[in-house]
Amino acid sequence: MPATQGTLRARLTRVLAGTLGATVLIAGGALLAAQSHTLERQLDASLRAHARSEIETAIDRSDHRAHLHDDAVDVSHSAGRTLALTKYAALYARDGAVLATTRSLRGHAPPWRRAWLDAAFDVTVRGVALRAVVLPMGTETDARALLLAVPRDALNAALRAQALLALGLLALALAIATALAAQLARWLTRDLDAIARTAREVSQGDLDARVGKVGGVAEVRSLAVDLDAMIARLAGLVATQRRFVSDAAHELRAPLTSLRGELELALRRPRTADEYRAALARAHDDVLALGALADDLLALARARTNADDGSASVAEAAARVAAMLRARADERRVALALEVPDALCVRCAPRDLERALRNLVENALRHAPADTAVTVRAEAHGESVTVSVRDRGEGVALEQAERIFEPFVRLDPARNRDAGGTGLGLAIVRELCRAHGGDASLDVHHEGPGARFVITLRSA
Repeated sequence: MPATQGTLRARLTRVLAGTLGATVLIAGGALLAAQSHTLERQLDASLRAHARSEIETAIDRSDHRAHLHDDAVDVSHSAGRTLALTKYAALYARDGAVLATTRSLRGHAPPWRRAWLDAAFDVTVRGVALRAVVLPMGTETDARALLLAVPRDALNAALRAQALLALGLLALALAIATALAAQLARWLTRDLDAIARTAREVSQGDLDARVGKVGGVAEVRSLAVDLDAMIARLAGLVATQRRFVSDAAHELRAPLTSLRGELELALRRPRTADEYRAALARAHDDVLALGALADDLLALARARTNADDGSASVAEAAARVAAMLRARADERRVALALEVPDALCVRCAPRDLERALRNLVENALRHAPADTAVTVRAEAHGESVTVSVRDRGEGVALEQAERIFEPFVRLDPARNRDAGGTGLGLAIVRELCRAHGGDASLDVHHEGPGARFVITLRSA
């Protein structure tokens, strides 16, 4: 396991064990306090019962003078045994004077306090901790109240035994809690091992690595699914990038090879001025092709990385594109028909909208037969605007509807370099639209011949 993963598991174990341990400690402390309170109440109840018996016998003389007995006090032990404890008792007069005491308190009876009457409390006499109760005497005697106490040793011993038992149970509970926490932490983090291992494999270049199906908590399963989806998208992007680089190199090689051949042929032997002029013309065409390819590559890169905000009029952009391409349309005997309402505006930089429309119209002109029309139509649909460009050419097969938007894709010999274009026009259209929150697609459901390309943008 990696160090970071081990640290996470160790920290999770400590947190869980600490939480469980604190819970057990608090519960044990509360239970011990409750048990201590229960034992004290049991002792107080025994003392009060014995004190009432003592009051009944304290005035059994014929002169009704109160007196005390030195017999032991029987107290029930928590284990079910009865203990005979030394009695500490004193009788107090109504003025607080001590009337009588047991031998254990002779000469050391604590001074009377009004707050003691009918109460249970702790008191210390000659260094001995006592638990005492005070009950009032009857009206037929000169005594006011009886104090009855026993040593707290038995109670303290019972509390110590309970505390030791609680500590033992606490230690056992902490050990169990630690083991459970370690197991729970292992269960919670086991799938993180697979996720971390997959991430390392991807970082080392293995884009086929996947986490796969994992158990555990829902959040970890969701993380595994998201990671696999991200890796799949990354693999697709890398494959697309590699294919793009390969296609770009291939597209650049052709005009460069042609240019090199023309120059080498021109330099091989002396030629006439007309021959040099023809060679330079062919080289000039290759340079223009390279320039067009460079422009389209730059436009594609900018579309993917930078989209200017703004608002553009669809009618104005369509009119500028029509004016720009009118001569080419006339040369191919293709009519340009604009069906664009003046009020339609979209959220897109004007130059980006114009570039997208120009690419679509140029593509349509390349494949439109003579004596047909290329139609540009715009319509509003709620919060979006669709702009379609349709030709009456050979159309596009349904299975190629998405592939046609990939860079450098030419579906048939009619879509070759000699027919014009670099193979980036439709890819640029889609990237520009997506950069502005829209999209571009091929309408595969339209009726009639030809192809109908549709771009969708948010209305402004």
